[in-house]
Amino acid sequence: MKTVPNALRTVFARRHYALFSLAVAFTAAAFLYAATTLPGQSLQSWLYSTPIYVKFLVLFGSVLIGLIAAVQLFSFRHFRDGKKRHSATTACAFLSTLVATACCSPFLLPFVGLAGFGGSFIFFFHQHQLPIVIVSSTLLVLALHYSCKIVDCEECRAKVGRHTAPATRQ
Repeated sequence: MKTVPNALRTVFARRHYALFSLAVAFTAAAFLYAATTLPGQSLQSWLYSTPIYVKFLVLFGSVLIGLIAAVQLFSFRHFRDGKKRHSATTACAFLSTLVATACCSPFLLPFVGLAGFGGSFIFFFHQHQLPIVIVSSTLLVLALHYSCKIVDCEECRAKVGRHTAPATRQ
């Protein structure tokens, strides 16, 4: 259970990874906020009209996306010959976050119509928005855990073929 804190301590020992994480988190928060607002809607209106679990996903998701991005960048720069399963987990977590915020997005409706689906598709998303947010949040936590395993666990690095130690390269 100490994998995530140990890996984050290792990654954020270098200040540029912390700055990268903050930049990605703010960018993700802005993107997820924009994806869940109506055109012309103010922040005050969004805070009042958006369900609490969507607000949670926007904040929690953006922080975790920032952390995952920093750990993945550290992993890609400091370990070689890695397999792609951790990147696939991260990509699925990002996509699930977009799907979870799409429930209340005005941008989803035109794409649903172009894809040939009707209003029942939007109704399904709206009715099952809370379980979708829970699954998305769980996938983000799993993506962070699996990304951190490569940085913290020597045995895990050996299993996936990452042989270079983190202290050998800057």
